[in-house]
Amino acid sequence: MVFYVTSVVFKMDFDHLTYQVAPPLMAAGFLCLPLHEPFSIIGTAVHQSGYP
Repeated sequence: MVFYVTSVVFKMDFDHLTYQVAPPLMAAGFLCLPLHEPFSIIGTAVHQSGYP
């Protein structure tokens, strides 16, 4: 869903999405993983949404 919105709104092709949107999503999710229960689940979801 995140990739669809960014591709339609910002008119980015898949290469730009792979290198400009996916790494920050994966990094943000990775930083939330060691936190307590609700944040670790949210971090896992954000980290998984970073995979193109």
